Amino acid sequence: MRKDGSYLLAPHAGVIAAKRCGAASSLLNSTLMSAPNPTPCVSVMYDGSCPLCLREIQFYQKMQPQHALHWVDVSAPAQSLPPGTTQAQLMQRFHVVTAKGELLDGARAFAHLWAQLPGWRVLAYLCRFPGVIALMEVGYSVFLRWRPALQRWVKRREQVTQQESS
Repeated sequence: MRKDGSYLLAPHAGVIAAKRCGAASSLLNSTLMSAPNPTPCVSVMYDGSCPLCLREIQFYQKMQPQHALHWVDVSAPAQSLPPGTTQAQLMQRFHVVTAKGELLDGARAFAHLWAQLPGWRVLAYLCRFPGVIALMEVGYSVFLRWRPALQRWVKRREQVTQQESS
């Protein structure tokens, strides 16, 4: 873990991400960490078994990102994960792997994703101001405590809606 709270994955993890995002073969022959012009691909790690998370990801997926995004449902049993991580760890919090191979989580991960999406870049810019990420992290931690109850509520609402429409 770095001083800023991010993790730097092994260089081969960046190459794997580059392969998934269709980077040039010259990049694949070197490590992502030493490449002068790394692929702009960001891998977004989300819990596809969470109805709230899935709705948010589907909303983001409809946008036209500045660069390629690789969407990774970490709840899928056969999904390959970044080295040094577990499925349980990745399902507990929102994560992204940057084009440079950094594993970000929580508020920093959201800010990084927003920087890739049109209409959200202003919010990502505001996250650069002192204290904003810390405040967002507090809010995200509160949400995570309520997430199981909110998931149950959303599932019940979806079931009711399906019953009413049939």
